Amino acid sequence: HEDELMLELIDLCDRCDDARTEQLEIEGEIAEAYAMTSPGQHAGSTPGSARCISEAVRVRVDQITSRLTTNLTSVKPIIKCDPISGGPFDDAEMARLARDAESFINDYAWWDADLRHILPVAIHRAVKLGTAVLWVTWKNERVVRRFFTAKGGQPERREETIGRVNVELVDNHQVILWPPTLTNWQRGYQVAGRNTWHSRSAWRRMAVDWKLDEETIAAIEANPGETDERAQEAAERQGVDPSQLQDQKLLYPQVKLTELWCCMCLPGAMETTKFQVILHRPTQKLLWIAENEHFSQEHPLFPIRYLWSDTSAWGQGVGHETLEGWGADTALWNLSLDNIRSGAFNVVIRKAGAVYGTLSAPVRPGMEVVSEDPGNDFISRKLGGEAQELPLTRSENDRRIDRVSGLPSVSQGMGDPTMKSGAGTGSTRALIEQASMKIRMVDQ
Repeated sequence: HEDELMLELIDLCDRCDDARTEQLEIEGEIAEAYAMTSPGQHAGSTPGSARCISEAVRVRVDQITSRLTTNLTSVKPIIKCDPISGGPFDDAEMARLARDAESFINDYAWWDADLRHILPVAIHRAVKLGTAVLWVTWKNERVVRRFFTAKGGQPERREETIGRVNVELVDNHQVILWPPTLTNWQRGYQVAGRNTWHSRSAWRRMAVDWKLDEETIAAIEANPGETDERAQEAAERQGVDPSQLQDQKLLYPQVKLTELWCCMCLPGAMETTKFQVILHRPTQKLLWIAENEHFSQEHPLFPIRYLWSDTSAWGQGVGHETLEGWGADTALWNLSLDNIRSGAFNVVIRKAGAVYGTLSAPVRPGMEVVSEDPGNDFISRKLGGEAQELPLTRSENDRRIDRVSGLPSVSQGMGDPTMKSGAGTGSTRALIEQASMKIRMVDQ
């Protein structure tokens, strides 16, 4: 029944991709807004208006992220271990053992599992996009170490296999989860997993481990799968040349695999089984299958959600709440800029005549012009107007963004220029860049 199982799993993966299309498009818009690289025209009629984009999303995401990161990472210990009060093992020896275990687990999680780097980035992604997904597995690594023996001389070479908890932050667009309405990802799921891209050498090593035949290997290498387009878009936002990721002359195309953890009935079975599979969806091949290897029988996907929803497995973040206000603020910025640029200059209306027709140069301060009737020969008209509704509308829109994004009043107007709270310099740099850009455009 291998082919039947493979087709069913591929169908579930395709359904998951279709169900998340709109969600991923919105996340892409939020990422563009945060990176301030959103393309297109934004309600501006002057050249360069598309480059003049509001920094509303970046500022609010950075402010809330900095405060959440400070609050969460300052909690010590981050993992608590206490004996059950009143239990049969509630004595001094067990209390000492619990303290030792707590100290070890906290040091291990912070340093060996690398939460000191992963947790701040996960908080930032959850605040911006609503959901950050952690992939937690056990990983064995082979290391080479050299020891000096008691005899002296050259150090002795030893190979060791070391196991550790491996925590990875998975891009949201790579995650596969069905059904997409789960609140608890560990219960009620049918498939949970991710898409991964592997270099040709890494793929060859895995093929040997799975004991694949040469025909299967050749078929997969002939059709490795589509490239990760969203990863390329993210690279472009970060200023990385996408051609370096697509150069087929230097690097072979990466092989796309789908790793799934399933909880479903196998074809022909009557009971639910938890198992793991590796699929290659472009060639519709099931490469590897085994029982769930975890003692807990759980899959390795664990979400962190900023704002929970009762109808979706995915949360919403500050980016979702601020996106509409960001669009309005961008439009108002450009309209204000157009008004300033048009009002910074006057047009001169000259009376028709032989003398005035000879004035080919524009009228400038200090210019001497011979005229019989100065009051009527030259009339100045100022373009644009005060447009008092623009600053009022921008202020109201700014207050609305603060309201819907939950930014407390004590935080409004209180940036973090010294970054003592742990925030990145993104929002401050964005403010400086946009201010310089807007000033240059007014000068032009």
